[in-house]
Amino acid sequence: MLWCLGVLGVLVAINVVGIALAGSVGHWQAWMDSHANLFLAWRLILYANIAAGWVWMRRRVLKREPGNDTQWRLARVELTCILVVVLLEAAQAMKGAIA
Repeated sequence: MLWCLGVLGVLVAINVVGIALAGSVGHWQAWMDSHANLFLAWRLILYANIAAGWVWMRRRVLKREPGNDTQWRLARVELTCILVVVLLEAAQAMKGAIA
């Protein structure tokens, strides 16, 4: 919980600094919109690194806890994560299409 609050605090601080540097919320939003492709590339790199870490962790878990139940639990987590990423990216794409 404390870790999540720390991340949230950093995100708020980044936005406050960005708004201060841009001069207004509108300018900050325009800057973020104009750099949307870079943010997409950053997210794709992040997803690739998370996937690589997941593959490494999955191998270790399956070696430590062999069995069909473990594979089923990991498959459910994988499916859930993929669904979340697809929904987040779809929401971003729709936001861009509406604006």
